[in-house]
Amino acid sequence: MIRSIRTQFLLPLAILMVAFVAICIWTAKSAADSARLRVVRQIEGVIRVLENASFPLSDQVLRQMKNLSGGEFILEEPSGARRGTLDGDIQPVSDSAASWFTIARPWGDRVVVQGRRYLRRSVVLTPPSPQARARLSILYPESLWEEALWHAVRPTLLLGAAGGVSAVVLMVIGARSAIQSLRELERRTRQIADGDFRPVALPQGPDEIRRLAVHINDMASRLQQMKEAITTLERDRLLSQVTSGWAHQLRNATTGARLALQIHAQHCRHDPDSMQVAERQLGRIERDLQRFLDWKRGVIREDVFPAKRLIEETVELVRPRCQHAGIRLSWRVSDDALLSLRGDFHQLTHLLLNIVNNALDAAGPGGWVEITVHRQGSTLGIDVDDSGPGPPDEIQQRLFEPFVTSKPGGIGLGLAFAAQVAEAHRGRISWSRTHDERTRFRIELPIETPE
Repeated sequence: MIRSIRTQFLLPLAILMVAFVAICIWTAKSAADSARLRVVRQIEGVIRVLENASFPLSDQVLRQMKNLSGGEFILEEPSGARRGTLDGDIQPVSDSAASWFTIARPWGDRVVVQGRRYLRRSVVLTPPSPQARARLSILYPESLWEEALWHAVRPTLLLGAAGGVSAVVLMVIGARSAIQSLRELERRTRQIADGDFRPVALPQGPDEIRRLAVHINDMASRLQQMKEAITTLERDRLLSQVTSGWAHQLRNATTGARLALQIHAQHCRHDPDSMQVAERQLGRIERDLQRFLDWKRGVIREDVFPAKRLIEETVELVRPRCQHAGIRLSWRVSDDALLSLRGDFHQLTHLLLNIVNNALDAAGPGGWVEITVHRQGSTLGIDVDDSGPGPPDEIQQRLFEPFVTSKPGGIGLGLAFAAQVAEAHRGRISWSRTHDERTRFRIELPIETPE
């Protein structure tokens, strides 16, 4: 991917540089043409002055014209006499040896005098010149011609070169930064593919790359949520299988034990009361397990009962344990506890019983547990406070997930079961640490309003 992006980036860069070089060459050529035209006009002006002069072109006049124009002047009389500012034989030069500066826009012919190259332009003087019919030649040094052209072209070339180099450097720096950011994004996408869904730091490059990083982070966040959802579904499926199998086994065991007690009672009648108590307890366990299995199948009884009955039933079940462990259990039955709830009474009893038993475990011997009921609009809240230290930090965020527990020998299903029962009854469970350092579990259930 990086190689493809680099190729896509370098192609426009190459096109841009070619266009930039073409512009610089065109600008330099225009400057050279302007300088060449300026020199030609200067020399042509000198020639016109001398051609139309009514005074004789003496050696002194030709030397002065040389100082003004920089060229050499030679006057050839019709008699063959020759004088001027330059001595030596004049030899023509072919254009094949000309430099770029001279062949780009030829002016006159090219000659060599004493080893030095010149551009020559000749005119025949006419009246009113005293030297009519004489030939006047102006020889302009090719070196001065090229120097004038180079002075005109050099600023454009230097500026173009500096601008081109600066543009290339800036583009290379920008490209390197962009490619580094893209390489980092490519590395992070590979990590995301391997299951690492941490967000990537937003790069400081172009907006397009920042938007790409934002989309990658959004993708990683969605994948993380999907992973958590799949993990939760798998955990719930495993919990359902484990608890259903466990409940079936217990129900079968209690049914067998109950039958054994009935057979034993028929043959041994020395203590019928204790046998009846044991049979009732086993019958209760069997009914509770059957209701649990019904709940797992989605079967929920729609009973209407006062919240007070739920509190009293739970308190009655845990009272012997509190007395044995020396835990102070208190509850407040107010008018709010007389409000009615709708749902499966036995499942909600198990829900509250799990919460209270957890509170008793946390409080420990000599501690205390307090149950209060209060109304919040159309919701009834049942608070279970205890004097324990609260859940450990490492499990606080996953407290209601299956198999999460800090108890030695615990399996972590009580709170998970309670949360699922509350959700099935359109309620919820939460926990917090209050300002007076007590741990509070709050059960919220909808109040049954009379029609």
